[in-house]
Amino acid sequence: MDLTISFFNLWFFVVMGYVIIWAYMPVVNKKRGKPIEDPELYNYANRRQMVCTWYISLFGQILTALFIPVQNGILFIIGSVLSIIGVALNFIAMSTFFDSPGKLNTKGIYQFSRNPMYVGGFLFILGLCIMGWNVSVPYGLFFVIFIYWIITTHRTVKKEEIFLTHKYGKEYENFKKNIPRYIGFKRL
Repeated sequence: MDLTISFFNLWFFVVMGYVIIWAYMPVVNKKRGKPIEDPELYNYANRRQMVCTWYISLFGQILTALFIPVQNGILFIIGSVLSIIGVALNFIAMSTFFDSPGKLNTKGIYQFSRNPMYVGGFLFILGLCIMGWNVSVPYGLFFVIFIYWIITTHRTVKKEEIFLTHKYGKEYENFKKNIPRYIGFKRL
């Protein structure tokens, strides 16, 4: 088993994707005048638990990706396209927050998904999985971490839904009835 670390192993793409997404968030927060992530959420969810599970995923992805070579050819192209779409979804979703400080965000891409940033994260990491596809222990661990990320993210989304129902009441209940949790078309 080859455990060579290379500059352009998968870790490079993991780090670059997250850096691009995180670099945009302070821009949105500044223009909006308040953070996208509502601090009140942590009254309904265990912040330490949410942060720890998130950091476990992030550091696990980076650590295992150090040893995963990026595939050439069609796998690289498909994976890159999915990852770029995932990052773009995050940008689009964050941009819709410009005009909704303190209000429930139901505009733009939020008309098709209540959680487009998580959908973007899923596509980003799925693309990375495709870019690094191989039969190796590091890749297997990377894929297991991806599944762990999906499970913990879904649990986070459910906690966020409880918080949003409490904060916005009937407005969020109507939004929830009409817009799919992850992806789909607006229900009439």
